Amino acid sequence: MLDITLIRTNPAYVQAALAKRAVCVDIDAFLRLDSDLRRVRGEVERLRGDRRAVSGRIAQQQRASEAVEDLCTKARTVTERLAAAEQRLTELQRAHRAFLAPLPNLPDDEVLARGKENNKVIRTVGKPPRFTFEPKTHVDLAGTLGLVGYQRGAKLAGSGFWIYRDQGTQLEWALLNYFTETHLRAGYEFVLPPHLLT
Repeated sequence: MLDITLIRTNPAYVQAALAKRAVCVDIDAFLRLDSDLRRVRGEVERLRGDRRAVSGRIAQQQRASEAVEDLCTKARTVTERLAAAEQRLTELQRAHRAFLAPLPNLPDDEVLARGKENNKVIRTVGKPPRFTFEPKTHVDLAGTLGLVGYQRGAKLAGSGFWIYRDQGTQLEWALLNYFTETHLRAGYEFVLPPHLLT
């Protein structure tokens, strides 16, 4: 998730960096939402403090056998206002998370705008091979050989995801085993942390 402080302090930079990844969002609308969220959060804290203070005064006056009807009315009013503010806070928090959650990480400043087709060749080593046939892309080749299921992956998880199939699965698993064994030989410890749930 993007650093909220960076969005608040440098929204133009964030907007431009996201545009490099072809992500267009309304940062100004988000900043208004963020401002509302902080204002309502402050109001909730203030109302909670008022409720504690009124409850404390009610307890004091009851111990002193003094009338508490006015304070009880005030406590009910504060509780109602607090419930409404907490509900609004929950709505704003949901909207806040919904805006931030799908945003990708910001690319490095040197990354060119748009996709990989705009990447710049820094250097070429050796001569490119020449074929007597039209070579397939890795996407076409993996699909033709049944190594990857692109459509099913996109259906399950959205655009940009795929499913390894048959020998594609075995190849992926072999690579994972190779890297695991290589790291274990180098002295690393194999750890499986809990999966992040949202």
